[in-house]
Formats: sequence, structure tokens, C-alpha cells
Amino acid sequence: MGVRMKKYVHTLLSATALVASLAGPTMAADAAAPQGDQLYTAENPFAGFYIGVHAGGSSSVTDNTYVEHNVAGSDTDGNWDYIWGQTDGEFSQDASGYLAGVQAGANVVANGFLIGGEVRASLSSESSGVLESDDCIDGDFLCDGAFDPTDFYLVRDYSIDSVVLAQGKLGFATEQFAAYATAGLAMGHINLHSAYVLDTSDSWIGHFQSDFDTSEWVAGYTVGVGAEVALADGVTAGLSYNYIDYGTVETEGSVDFTAQEGTGTGYANRSDDITQQVVTIQLNKYF
Repeated sequence: MGVRMKKYVHTLLSATALVASLAGPTMAADAAAPQGDQLYTAENPFAGFYIGVHAGGSSSVTDNTYVEHNVAGSDTDGNWDYIWGQTDGEFSQDASGYLAGVQAGANVVANGFLIGGEVRASLSSESSGVLESDDCIDGDFLCDGAFDPTDFYLVRDYSIDSVVLAQGKLGFATEQFAAYATAGLAMGHINLHSAYVLDTSDSWIGHFQSDFDTSEWVAGYTVGVGAEVALADGVTAGLSYNYIDYGTVETEGSVDFTAQEGTGTGYANRSDDITQQVVTIQLNKYF
């Protein structure tokens, strides 16, 4: 977890502690009062600190994808010196998978209203398939170099292997049921890969491939909804949905270049608009 994520988590936990401290006198007074409808007391099963586990599924989309690779090099006879590939248009790609993890948070319930906060961390198997574009003469992307463009194409894929959410909750709670809306910060660990590939029978060019790989934590925002039912002994079961928007993710760096008859060095940059949807079931233990 990066420095920014630690800062988000620290801020959320501090705010949660403040809310709990402010609500302390009210909760104590309610406990001393004659017991009535549990909806109006601190004894509500959805009030207090909790920890739990969750599991579910996720899916995401990369839209408006732009990829550019630039490679300078030559074969053993110096027959080519520059290769350039760039997307032309709006690519999109889907990914899906499963996730599981842990959560911790706290709720205050007063007069039927619920306010709280939660931090959730998940490991995910979400991954796209490998998508291969058509050759560059059909308008999918532009290309340049001393070779037949019908042999030039783009390969790309991506995955999201971790998701962390720090979100607030606002809703209502009865003795058996709670429902709430959520909003907050999201961090996703995203892995992106793209490769321009030339595979031609021309003996003076042969085969080459420029690969660009990047892996980084990306910040975004999340909104969602959730619901829980009380089971027994401070245990609840719930269902939640989160929409996550990571915005436009821009990456750049060097490419790994391999060639049948030559050497080269390259540089790449790309941008992707990435959104994700997560659905989970969870079990919580309140204290």
C-alpha cells in the first residue's frame, strides 16, 4: 500500500473515531434509559466497530485507449532505422474475475439513522483476454517503417489484481435490517501490456516485437449501495455494489524490443479511461 493510500486510510479511521467519540455521551444516555424500541438505542445490532470478510466478482472496461510505440534500431546490414506504431481511434477492452478480502469499519445508529465508515482490501483475479488488432491498413491504427503494413498489428491486455476502498456510509437501520449508500476513495493496482508486432517473410526485416508493460496503483473514486441483515451474536450478512472510476490512466516508459535480424531501443506511452464494477457478499462481526 502506497503513501497516498495510507494517508486515506488514516484520515478515514480518524474521522470514524471522532464520530464515535462525539456519539459516546448519547449512546451512554440511551443505555441508561428504560429499554424500548432497539431502533433508538446504541444496542442496535449494526452499531459499533466491526471486522469481516467478503467475496464476489468484478468487471471493468478500458475505453478511449491510445497506444504509441517508437523504436529506433537496425538489422545487421543497417536496412531499417525507425519503427513507429500508434492507435488511431477509440479502442475498448473488457475484463472480469473474482475477488475476496477483508474489511473493517464502524457505524453509529441513532433514531433509525446509520452513519459510518469502512476500509476494504481485496485481492482480485480480474483479467482481460489478449486482444489482437487487425493490420494497420484497415484504419485501426497508423504505422510507419520500411515494411509491408499488412504484417503489422497491435496486441494488448490488462488486469486489476488488488482493490482498496475507503468509504463513508449513510442510511437507516432497524433491529434486523440496514441499508445505506456509500461513497469514497478507491485504489486499484492495474497492470497494462501492449505490443506492436511485425511478422513478415521479408528476409531483411524478419520478425520483431516491442512490448510495453506497466504496473501501478491508480487512485479514483467509488459510489455504491449496501444492505445487511442481522443473524445472531453480533454477526451480520450483507450484499454490496460499488462503481469505481479511475479516470484517465496515463503511463509511459521504455519498451522491450526483440527482433529476428536486428536490435533496437524504444519508448512508449498510452492512456486508458478505466471504470470497474464490484459486487460482493460479506460477513461482519460487531463488537
